[in-house]
Amino acid sequence: MKLGELLEERARLIREIESLEELRSVEFIESKENPSEVRFKDITEHINQKRKELRNLKIKLMKYNLSTKIPNHPEISSLMETNLLITDIISEIKQLRSLEFYRSSGESRPQLSPRELRKKISELVREKVRLDVLRKTINWTTEVG
Repeated sequence: MKLGELLEERARLIREIESLEELRSVEFIESKENPSEVRFKDITEHINQKRKELRNLKIKLMKYNLSTKIPNHPEISSLMETNLLITDIISEIKQLRSLEFYRSSGESRPQLSPRELRKKISELVREKVRLDVLRKTINWTTEVG
């Protein structure tokens, strides 16, 4: 099994839990004449069992992410570090995109020109894409036990 398959399993479990929670919510109120076939207690037990599966899977993924080394990339020590770095880059891109430019006045002006800011954002986007490709490659080539 590949690491990418575990990630797909995680996504499937999350969707399944959301679906079960929605069903429980819809069926929570029942009419006296026509009781629901979906029992709150039963579905809650099923949700809790799926959450336990998901929790165990997430722990397994964390362990693999920490132990999976990135070959030929001395600046990145593990897949976990790659994930964290991508998250940091996404945050920085969002922050930089939120900066507002004001027209220069005698008293204030931006520290970067719009062109310089766009260049910085473009560099970060390219680095994020490069790391995403690296991460996906590792996810779909790494065998897990």
